[in-house]
Amino acid sequence: MSERNTPSFTYTVQIQEIHCNVSKKTGKIVDGEDDRLVQNKYNIVLSPAENPDLATVGHKWVITEIHQLENVLMLA
Repeated sequence: MSERNTPSFTYTVQIQEIHCNVSKKTGKIVDGEDDRLVQNKYNIVLSPAENPDLATVGHKWVITEIHQLENVLMLA
């Protein structure tokens, strides 16, 4: 339970992504490589929103915390 005595849900997600940042101006890689695969693990906490806009969003949940647990280079 949170400080407001409301439920919260914690999810752990693991993803793999290509670490490659490209300049919008030049189209060239400015950070990472086009073949640099990394594995990331995150904890994400969802809690009820205080004033949810159900008509726009369609649910009453909001991400209240996100923490990176792991960042592992898979291919060098």
